[in-house]
Amino acid sequence: MIRLRTTLVLCALVSLFLLLRFTLFRQPVKLDLSHSVPPQSLVTIHNQSATASKDKKPVLKLNTQSLGCPTPRAALIGIFTVAGADAATKRQLLREKYRLLNAELPEAQKIDFVFFFGNANSYQKDYELAVEETLFPTETVVIEALEDRDSGKILEWFKYARTQLYVRHPRLQNEWCLRYRFVGKGDDDAVFHLPRLSKMLIDLPTTQSHYVGRNFADDAHGVVPHMTGMLNFVSADIVEWINFSPIPPANVNGIEDVKLGTWLHQADFEFNRLNKGLLFHDLYESPMFSPAPTTPNSLVIHWCKDNARMFKCLTSLFDEDRLPQAVAYRLTRPTSIKNRLRQFGVLNSTTSSDFQQASDSLHALYRDSLSTVTLKQIDTILLKPIISQIMTNMSVTNASPSSVTSVIDDVSVRIYLSQREAGDLEALAIDFVLRDIIIPEMKLYLDWGQSSTAARWIQTLLSEKENRRLSRKEVETVVKDVLGGKKPVQPPTPLKKLDDSAATVKSNKS
Repeated sequence: MIRLRTTLVLCALVSLFLLLRFTLFRQPVKLDLSHSVPPQSLVTIHNQSATASKDKKPVLKLNTQSLGCPTPRAALIGIFTVAGADAATKRQLLREKYRLLNAELPEAQKIDFVFFFGNANSYQKDYELAVEETLFPTETVVIEALEDRDSGKILEWFKYARTQLYVRHPRLQNEWCLRYRFVGKGDDDAVFHLPRLSKMLIDLPTTQSHYVGRNFADDAHGVVPHMTGMLNFVSADIVEWINFSPIPPANVNGIEDVKLGTWLHQADFEFNRLNKGLLFHDLYESPMFSPAPTTPNSLVIHWCKDNARMFKCLTSLFDEDRLPQAVAYRLTRPTSIKNRLRQFGVLNSTTSSDFQQASDSLHALYRDSLSTVTLKQIDTILLKPIISQIMTNMSVTNASPSSVTSVIDDVSVRIYLSQREAGDLEALAIDFVLRDIIIPEMKLYLDWGQSSTAARWIQTLLSEKENRRLSRKEVETVVKDVLGGKKPVQPPTPLKKLDDSAATVKSNKS
């Protein structure tokens, strides 16, 4: 009997020990928070309440959980890009800038990115894409279709985005949580201000569907209202609708931003079309339809086409236009100034002493270690003597300092940085002198085309004069003749070509 009791007690103690060990020392269950793809659509369309007006469209409802879910991030953006050295340079600059910005944002305000490629159409590009995929596997997406922006790439993007949009609920079976509130499509020649964008997006009500960007429409040519391709966003419920509606697959060929606008134009549900206007804008010097100066409220700058423009976009958008001292010193060396003036196309009258004098003037601005210079200050110092000479040639003697500054500023932002535009500085400067100083004094109105025509005529007349001077009456006569239609659009003689060095000018004269 005693032996039986002892055995039962030992069994009880062993059972208790095993139970305590399992309860207290077991490994925690790992939750599967990896993203997954719901097999069916999570969006449904609901009619609005009976109290709503009859013309109210139905609304989308996304059937996901919020309680017990990880915090969704603000957005996932697919940046449309292509293989090639220039695009690769832009991608690397953007990767690093966005990485630094995201590191400073709380979880709910972070914005993730992938660079979205079509498949390679050559041996060389195959390996360019292979390098990107190897070095940046989580940020590089290459679709099966060959690279072609206007042959369905936008629909492929939203199909891919849906595979990243959800995570399984950590506790509830067959329930889903959002990873991102918005999905965006952007260009690789645009720069985004992540903190401002994120705040704008997360402040939007979750009870509505949203389509966000810069609106464009051209009724005369049948272009439906759409958000331009520099950057646009749709809320997660619209992404789900795009993936299951028959409308997008039936209309995929064409410019990608127009296609998205077309799908939503045909959609039979209500959404908030949020036009941010010139907060989404092109670089001020751009020939596109929405150039604007950068402001403390700018969200996107587009048309950052090459390294010089990308530098301007990055520094101006993030209030970093005051250059680091080492950068300022290098950009204001006599050699760098000569390179800049070569782009202006005005080296024919500039000597080495002029380069040194300009360099010394710029260096004087930041000898104090607490200050440096901006790109604008560099161009102002280089342009001021050139603009002053042009104004002298046009007999402008009473211009106010603010007018002169306005001309210099306008010329500075309009000088394109590609070689094909070098040599147009004189006509450009004449145009702004006319527009900012002479025409207002004459109390006349010329549109941009008329002003440019007058500038070309004045440039032609100056090239024919040995002393390169026009009387004020001659200038005013040209303006009035253009305004009255007495002078054709094209000047009668070729424009004077600006040579690349003073030596060339001297040899021509001899």
